[in-house]
This record gives sequence, C-alpha cells and structure tokens, in this order.
Amino acid sequence: MTKTKVCMDNCGFETILEATSTDDGLIKLVITSKCQSVKKLLQDIDEVEPFQNAGRPITECPIYQIASKYLRHPACIVPAAIVRTIEVEAGMALPGKSSISVEKA
Repeated sequence: MTKTKVCMDNCGFETILEATSTDDGLIKLVITSKCQSVKKLLQDIDEVEPFQNAGRPITECPIYQIASKYLRHPACIVPAAIVRTIEVEAGMALPGKSSISVEKA
C-alpha cells in the first residue's frame, strides 16, 4: 500500500490518499478528505489503470480530466498527488517527499 498526505495552505484541508495494487494490475484508491470537492472525485475514481495516467500530458490524463469536473481551484495539488501515488504503488516511481512553498517577498 502507498499512502500520501496532502495539506493545502489556503483552504486548510488535509487529504489522505491510499493506493493498493489489485491482482489484475489495477490500483484501488481510497481518498479521505474534508474537502467536499475532493470527496466528489470518489464518484469517478475507484480503481484505475496506472498506465492510463502516468506519462501522459495533463490534458490527456484521466485523473486530471475527472478532477476538472469537481475541483474549483486550478492550483489544487490533489490531482498531482493522486497521479504520483498511483505511480509509486505501480512501481513506476520511487516514494519521496514533494513540497510547494509559496512566499510573497
């Protein structure tokens, strides 16, 4: 299982992503969040085929296409975290720590 924690600065919502490989090569996703928009992603994302999401342009990635239906803020990093979690669980990427820090000078 691969687990990812996403903390957004402006909205303050935390999202927990859990991905588990199935016997047929799919990735089962469980998303826990207090964000109502992120919760709606669960309507269309349950099990995903990892190769349909990794290595594609953003506009062709099913995760981003689904997210565009429900997420109102284009700076939300949850879709990127979902794709990275899928990649790690599928063995297509190594786990690690990513971050974004925005400061106004």
